Amino acid sequence: MVIEQYSSADVKELAKVMLRVQQELRPVQKDRKNTFTNSRYATLSTVMEACSSILIRHGIWLTQYPVPVEIGHLGLVT
Repeated sequence: MVIEQYSSADVKELAKVMLRVQQELRPVQKDRKNTFTNSRYATLSTVMEACSSILIRHGIWLTQYPVPVEIGHLGLVT
């Protein structure tokens, strides 16, 4: 399998901004239950709702797109 690089090697400016973002983030409510492991987790929509306005305020745009991982299967890059 070939691993593609989907990001820049130089992340100095991004790291500075992400530090400011993380200073504002608060814990997210775990709103679903995994009945197989009997554990709770936060859904992607709950996580996005909690962090999207903070990310945007700091100039961070978040997107997802599908990538092939093996024949007949796709993964997501965020």
